[in-house]
Amino acid sequence: MTAPVYGRRRARGAEHPVELRFVDMLLIVIATLMFVAVVLSVTSAFSTQAEPRGGKPDAAPRVETRSAPAAVAGRPYELTLAVRGGDGTYAWRTLSGALPPGLALDRSGVVRGTPAGAVSTQATVQVTDGAGTSAQRDLAFTVRPAGEGAAKAPPPRVASDVSLLGARAGREYRHVFKGEGGTPPYTWKVAGEPPKGLGVAPDGTLTGRPKEAGTSTFTVTMADGAGASVRQQVRMDVKPQPESLFWRMLGWLKTVVTWMGYLLVLNVVYMVLFGAPPTAGHAGLFGRRRR
Repeated sequence: MTAPVYGRRRARGAEHPVELRFVDMLLIVIATLMFVAVVLSVTSAFSTQAEPRGGKPDAAPRVETRSAPAAVAGRPYELTLAVRGGDGTYAWRTLSGALPPGLALDRSGVVRGTPAGAVSTQATVQVTDGAGTSAQRDLAFTVRPAGEGAAKAPPPRVASDVSLLGARAGREYRHVFKGEGGTPPYTWKVAGEPPKGLGVAPDGTLTGRPKEAGTSTFTVTMADGAGASVRQQVRMDVKPQPESLFWRMLGWLKTVVTWMGYLLVLNVVYMVLFGAPPTAGHAGLFGRRRR
């Protein structure tokens, strides 16, 4: 009676079958790749914790407000200065010059108060981010006298960009809509559907963390202190969050393991079809014909 192919006793000192050597090599490679994936995962976790909130700043801060709307003597005035860039943490101050009597600039970048009388002044405002980088802008402030003889204020308008760029899914985003003309202070509202995770505050600040990538179109409405309002359609593009090194390596690991699994299955199929492993006299996929 012929002994089964896998029931034969191998002589001591004989060479291991090619299949066993291949399986051992496959297991070693898989274990090595899994170890590399674990190391990359730990490295990625530490690098994410070390990264500042919202990611590294793309550029130094710059003051986006180029002009200040005129104020009316005896009426409340409020102007939110706009800034772009930096790390998202800002502190404002008046570097030189002076604001009209009755107005003051706070650290959050809001000029507010009730001007006492008609006057024109000029001031240099400065903004500094959390990294210590600063920017400045010269602004002219005009206070018109109250009464019918005063010049009529120009109609309000939205001075912000129509297209908002630079947003990424899962990362903090901040944009300040700017208004010009009319009678400050301005009040903002949003209509339509901005990206999920974002919202517009009454002062015109768009903040939040977009939940998904895509393009959204919505409308912002700005109303001034005299009741006049204006609408502006805004288009916002949210880019997908870049894939981390860990997930890229994990995808590569999955591909390698999958192909190795295919090769192992092909070798097993060969043995099943021919009824013997390559070491029994047949030239297999991973072995040579043994004499």
